[in-house]
Amino acid sequence: MTQSELDASVALFKEHASTDPRSQPGSDAGDFTVLPGKISCREVIDHKIVLSSFNSHIAVVKCRYEFTLGGVAVTRIEWVAVGALLYYAVNFSDTWAMLRTYMLTFYSDADVYDESKYHPELFSFLRVKSGGKTSRKTAAMGLISYEYDPDSETVHAFSGDTRKPMFRDKEKFIAFSSAPIYTNPLRLENADVLVPKDYPEVLRLGSDVWRRATDICIRDFALADIGDWVRIRDVKDKLISSRFVYQCKTRLAGNLEAFCRWTPRGYEEEPITHFDPDLIFAGTPQLWGLRLILVMALYLGWKTYHLDFKRAFSHAPIDRPVYCKLPRGYHKYDSEGYELCICLRKSSEGLKQSAANWDKILTAHLLSLDFENCIKEPHVWRSPILADGSRALMCIYVDDIYLTCDDADWVTWFRGTLEVLAPHKSLGEISYALGCEITRTDTTVTVAMTRKITELLRRTGMEDCKSATTPLRPGSKLKADMDTELITDHTAKKEYQKSVGSLIYIQRGGRPDLGHASWYLACGMTSPTVGMVKQLRHTLRYLNGSKDFVLRYSIDRCSPELDLSSTMYSPDELVGFCDANFEPEEDRCVGCCMTMFLNAVLYWRVKKITGVQLSTVQAELTTLSELARDAELLHDLFEFCSVPVSTTSLFCDNQGAIQNAKHPTFSEKLRHAANKIFYVRNVIQRKVVAVRYIPGILNPADIGTKCLGAQPFRLFAQFIMNFELSAPTTAQLSRAARNVFRAPMEIFRARRR
Repeated sequence: MTQSELDASVALFKEHASTDPRSQPGSDAGDFTVLPGKISCREVIDHKIVLSSFNSHIAVVKCRYEFTLGGVAVTRIEWVAVGALLYYAVNFSDTWAMLRTYMLTFYSDADVYDESKYHPELFSFLRVKSGGKTSRKTAAMGLISYEYDPDSETVHAFSGDTRKPMFRDKEKFIAFSSAPIYTNPLRLENADVLVPKDYPEVLRLGSDVWRRATDICIRDFALADIGDWVRIRDVKDKLISSRFVYQCKTRLAGNLEAFCRWTPRGYEEEPITHFDPDLIFAGTPQLWGLRLILVMALYLGWKTYHLDFKRAFSHAPIDRPVYCKLPRGYHKYDSEGYELCICLRKSSEGLKQSAANWDKILTAHLLSLDFENCIKEPHVWRSPILADGSRALMCIYVDDIYLTCDDADWVTWFRGTLEVLAPHKSLGEISYALGCEITRTDTTVTVAMTRKITELLRRTGMEDCKSATTPLRPGSKLKADMDTELITDHTAKKEYQKSVGSLIYIQRGGRPDLGHASWYLACGMTSPTVGMVKQLRHTLRYLNGSKDFVLRYSIDRCSPELDLSSTMYSPDELVGFCDANFEPEEDRCVGCCMTMFLNAVLYWRVKKITGVQLSTVQAELTTLSELARDAELLHDLFEFCSVPVSTTSLFCDNQGAIQNAKHPTFSEKLRHAANKIFYVRNVIQRKVVAVRYIPGILNPADIGTKCLGAQPFRLFAQFIMNFELSAPTTAQLSRAARNVFRAPMEIFRARRR
């Protein structure tokens, strides 16, 4: 590098540093560091950890180094990023030995050890093997430093106006792992350690580990520059409280570490004063949006990507200041003894407006890149047409992006554009998302909810219970269970509600076999009874025996036990099944709609049929119209994904409903029915769907409307999930058969009495 190039680089960086001085490691030391090519390090004087403008930690050292400029040897003493120092060192081995000796001496000598300089990521900064050369373009940009992100295992290059990932091959890295005397003061010995709930509990425990984690949290807050310290006496607006959230986190190499996060209590915010009440909504996609991305990737043969933003909310500005008190028991004072609070200038986890602010800047960024979002599901996006004529598809859940694309170069470019918003890391292919465990091969995609089920069983103490073959007792009647004794204990009532809520999430995530059970148990959410609690325990027994069941999308079928070849069923196309359960003696009717693609159910719903139902035909016709609406939704989504869809076959087991749908005529028995139940006629006329008959004993939608016995339940569950379930034993079938007749016999005996 010539003197003129060096001067140009320094001038470029000074211009950038004036707007954001945090981008320069060591800028508070009163000097700028732009390494002039290859150097020879002579002495390491001091070290510290600073935060970049991307909220990433950088290790820097104050060192004396030499280099040649115009044939003349020049010596300088400056703050230099560790990564840059090692990268540009003429002799890597000597520089490495010098750094290692300095660190070992500092952390082993009690007289020179300074706790304020400690950071848990200090020894995670890596260096690329020698032999790399700086390109002319990099030198012209005024390269400043390198940083290592341990979460994504990515080395980033920093210059005056850009930040980009440089290397991702772990084989090219050498770590600071060779410091044997070093001890991490935040490290936990085992996972069973008591995690405090708040700061007063930290003080009661007397634990230095959690106290240090709290201090580092406050220090990082100051470095992140999302707010300012102000005196409480000078604040005129309402102060909201905050809290520390403590966690036990797993770091690289499986080490456990104490972690503390500061969170303001957003529910104490006041409209107008702290936020605009019209600008706090931030929606999230339905869980089927994730399945849509997975199914499209399998159908098109594309690769999936999971991108996760780091500290996304702290990069979204807020339009008015929010003043927050420090958590209970923790105080901070200025030099004159006045107590301080935090004045937020950027969003933070916990504020009502944070998610909306982040969604706003992310949406604006995607629109600037000519992305389009789906009208039916606004959190499903597609890219402009790529070079090969395809479009990338993605589903966004707050700060997580689930992406599928066939162009790896475009994905690299797209990730580079995201760095403008906030730093992010790649988690590889989608393997765990929103509680769903995903496994991908060339021909299949499986979705499992094992982890969520295990958490539910552990929380309810049902981990070691005996398994059941069906989610509900065969032959159960909702009215009979709802007429039993009410649960009056507040704790038991809350536990029932929490368990049913978890069950509904598991069902929506990837367990359609639980559709009827979750609807059945949700009917007792407001007033649970003894009978409903017994049914919940039976459902948990079923979960304990079926926690490993998966929803499997594939080109080929898993089991041919349910043969629908006689019904014109085609597994390679969108196909719908519906059923309704009309029982006059029950208080409500339930309908089930299922739409299948690639041999497994993609979109399903089990819900109460609204309105007064006076016949089975009316109930079935209402459900058929609901299924037609589902088919229209999926047609629009597939068209948005550029996947052609032909006329969808809808299967129903009621001839009266089919005839009313296919042949519009006046029916006196349906003269009272609402117009919406005839919507299926309009969809049929537009040739979006075609209604077909299926015998009741072959209709898989029965699993969502009836308390089936073990044999038919297993048959239908295996079909809709495309997963081979273990057959029930003879003893289990006998017990199930007795349960089918138990309830009617009890009613008969009660009437005789």
